Amino acid sequence: MAGSDVFVLSSIYETLPTVLIEALACGAPVVATKCFGVAEILCNGEYGAILQRPSAEALADAILRKLSNKPDRNSLRQRGCEFSVAAAATKYAELIERLTLSR
Repeated sequence: MAGSDVFVLSSIYETLPTVLIEALACGAPVVATKCFGVAEILCNGEYGAILQRPSAEALADAILRKLSNKPDRNSLRQRGCEFSVAAAATKYAELIERLTLSR
């Protein structure tokens, strides 16, 4: 994925598009269809293109746009790392601490 010019997630349905997180962590520019989790992972399009109404033409156009306007791969990697095991553990610990203190 790290050597990809663009990563495309064309799913109609996902429970958690982990492969999208992996692509970001590798610094791959992303084009994705709108399905569960995509908007949250890509921060509503900040870290990749999101197709609201997918079609073959819209997907092709988005890929061509992404190939023409390449994002900062380091920024994409940083976003992907926000979903690492270490980051998740830290967030869980912070949540537990807040819940414990609020009692």
